[in-house]
Amino acid sequence: MPVKKYLDLSGFFRFPIVPGTLGYVANATFDCSYETSISELASGKKVSPTMSRSISKDEPAKLKLNRPLKIALGADFYPFLDFMSISAKLGMGVRNPFPQVKGESYSFMEYYLAFTINLKNILKATISTEFTDEIYIQRLVGVLNLRAFELDTGISLQSPTLTKSFSLAGLGVYIGTAFGF
Repeated sequence: MPVKKYLDLSGFFRFPIVPGTLGYVANATFDCSYETSISELASGKKVSPTMSRSISKDEPAKLKLNRPLKIALGADFYPFLDFMSISAKLGMGVRNPFPQVKGESYSFMEYYLAFTINLKNILKATISTEFTDEIYIQRLVGVLNLRAFELDTGISLQSPTLTKSFSLAGLGVYIGTAFGF
């Protein structure tokens, strides 16, 4: 909702009505181990792994999976109209909002902060940081829009801890294209 020419406000609410249900459960296990000594490695002796695996039969289960309940407020600020924008969102989520067992439900905060440079809707660059679904994400996105063809590229670093999200712990890369007018 535009408040002024340079400010947009938004709201977001997700209320999970019907949970997903799993009817069957199976367990799978795979073990692999190596045993060697330094002298065997130095002599070049080939080491073979010991492996085992097991998969249990499907067992009936009544598991209900709910998406988190979420509510958030956001704002987009355009200090130089279309050339630059600063976006922010602050919200709250509740994991497992309809618990089967007391104490399974808990709340968490979310945020999003982004800075975008836009050159005549032809070339855009965005750098952002966010904490969504309990994952910290640092993202860099570039967009080239030639009217009939658009190319989106991005790279992100993700982790459940803030400090690891600035390392290569969870590297993500994507490329997207769009055609049309």
